[in-house]
Amino acid sequence: MIEGKIIMGKKNQKLAIMVALVVASTFTGCSNKTAEQSESVAEVKQANATEEKKYVSHLTENGEGIAIVREKDDWTEDDDRKEPLTEMLQYKPEDPYAVDLRSRDVSVLDLTNEMENLKYASFDSKTKWPSADKMPADFDPEKIMENGKNPGLGIRALHGQGITGKGVGIAIIDHPLLVDHAEYKNNLKLYEEIGVVDVYDKVEDEHGPAVASLAVGKTCGVAKDADLYFIGCTKFSDDIVCANTCKCIDRILEINEKLPADRKIRVISISRGYEPEYKDFDKLEAKIKEAEEKGVFVLTTGPSAFISQKNISFMGLDRIDLNKVESSADYTTAVWYTGAYTENEDLFSPATLLVPEGNRTHANCQGQHLYGYDSVGGKSWATPYFAGCYALACQVYPQITPNQFFELAIKTGDILNDTPENTRKDKENARIINMAKLIEELKKL
Repeated sequence: MIEGKIIMGKKNQKLAIMVALVVASTFTGCSNKTAEQSESVAEVKQANATEEKKYVSHLTENGEGIAIVREKDDWTEDDDRKEPLTEMLQYKPEDPYAVDLRSRDVSVLDLTNEMENLKYASFDSKTKWPSADKMPADFDPEKIMENGKNPGLGIRALHGQGITGKGVGIAIIDHPLLVDHAEYKNNLKLYEEIGVVDVYDKVEDEHGPAVASLAVGKTCGVAKDADLYFIGCTKFSDDIVCANTCKCIDRILEINEKLPADRKIRVISISRGYEPEYKDFDKLEAKIKEAEEKGVFVLTTGPSAFISQKNISFMGLDRIDLNKVESSADYTTAVWYTGAYTENEDLFSPATLLVPEGNRTHANCQGQHLYGYDSVGGKSWATPYFAGCYALACQVYPQITPNQFFELAIKTGDILNDTPENTRKDKENARIINMAKLIEELKKL
């Protein structure tokens, strides 16, 4: 049996449910086992048998594919979430994530006058709300959750035209995944783990499911029909994160060599940043360059840290009105850096691409049909959005390169002019992505 096939829960030790994934098509384009696939399964067995264990694959021994359903133990079991809230959490500019209502019981509170705090709330499918007469008139959690699934900026209109990322592979390196969430289970072609050491901490938070759904989710995702290849990792310390990321990229490039020419992985989304002072940063930089030379864009939260991507810069946007999401005029700078935007005239120099990150709904790690909503996002949420946009461009123009995409995105993007008094000198360097215009330019090439 392949190691890691069954995982026990941390608190209740429930047997994890298993779900079949047809990953044979990852390598062959059909469900029949082939010599190439047999070789892959043998390789997995050998790797898992070694002391080093390069990676752990969740293929069955016959190669037809079994992956783990990992649901996080109910967050309400955590000490700070057991009891109903007796007073509303308060938004703090120095801590924009303070209004954390995920899986909290606020049903005993009167929230009628709490709109200023609720504007910055994160909540999920398990949050217990008061009755409607104790809620602000303009705050409907169910409606907000549904609106938050929309990627906005005309992405769904492109979906209606068949521009969905179909045939393009997106790889994600992130925290371990709840593999069978309804948002992405049909996109998932392969799930493996590298460097995961604690079997009881495999789905520790929503990060992995969230980024997967924001990239390829059927209702939340930018590239809703793209193929998903996911490498699960843990939170590595700065002294080993570069080395482990190199291993993940190596594995993805190895997988990519086996894929048909019309189903290649074109982008790797990693929702974290790397600093030059980290151990083995030079090796990671070389690995990213190697991936680019093989046609794979490695996107991190700080691409400009790497020489080959020094001209690529992006930041995130929040929605001004939760009910308006399609026009660039519906967005403003994200709350967590708005102060720096106001005070620093060089914040968007060089030119910076802006994509949505706040006020988004995504897959929740507690169950395959559950969701979370974050009013305050972060670059972790902007990264898979950016990766999804790149996948759409690859579908339309397969020859595109990362720098070519970025330059065209800046050229076709909309100017950030979110307030009448916006007179910042560099405002024209902050371009909101306009995929419809970008796609039209690609069609001319």
